[in-house]
Amino acid sequence: MPQAPYRRKARRGPVQKAVPRVAVQTPGVGDDSSRGSVLLFQLMKQQVRHIELRSRIERLAAVGPDFTTVRALLDRELRVAVGYDFGALSTLDPATMCWTSCFVSGADHDGGFERIVYDHEFRAHEVNSYSDLARAGRPVGRLAAATDGDLARVGRYSDLLEPLDAADEMRAVLRSHGACWGTLTLYRQHPRPAFTLDDELTVAAAAPLIADLFRLTMLSARPPRPTRHSSAPVCSLLRRAEKSARAPPRPTSGWANSTIVTECHR
Repeated sequence: MPQAPYRRKARRGPVQKAVPRVAVQTPGVGDDSSRGSVLLFQLMKQQVRHIELRSRIERLAAVGPDFTTVRALLDRELRVAVGYDFGALSTLDPATMCWTSCFVSGADHDGGFERIVYDHEFRAHEVNSYSDLARAGRPVGRLAAATDGDLARVGRYSDLLEPLDAADEMRAVLRSHGACWGTLTLYRQHPRPAFTLDDELTVAAAAPLIADLFRLTMLSARPPRPTRHSSAPVCSLLRRAEKSARAPPRPTSGWANSTIVTECHR
């Protein structure tokens, strides 16, 4: 029986299996756990900054009763923590909510500036007024955030903010144990960006300590020795008809000067 011709079988190479492609994601991009870790890390850094600022403010209580030095050092700490171009650190009488002194940094003293601030605070209802912030849960307000970046919407823009070339204004009422002891008014000028939420939270975390610092410094400060005057200051009583009645002066050996003291430091 004839045999079939021999056929050599072709050799086959090793079988290669298809390897599925795996998408490799960069940490923090599209990864919820990585994004959460980044947010947690940022929150921890923020808390550390707040703790460090509070610690530095607490150490200012050991400076002594020199209010000018205390506020100058406080201004330096706030500029490092928040950053601003022009600031006013003022004290309040807790009973009347009236300003008693003002420390200005970054600009020369201008009495017109004070009159404009007082006029808008007491004669017109303004955005982020100090009286509203004193009653707020968080006594800090950013003007750019409150006006969606349009500062011209507020009444004090044309005669206060525009001449300062202000890019933003942040106000804070220094409240502690149910009483208000002072205010902070901080300005950033163009081309600097507006204050951020982190800036607001930083000031809000430090505000109660600054209030205690102001209270302790004012209570420990030695009052000036009264000087002799020939007569007491004139008291003016304003009536509805906007007429004034002058009370007769009475002789006195000394009286407290209620004029707001303003200190300016560049």
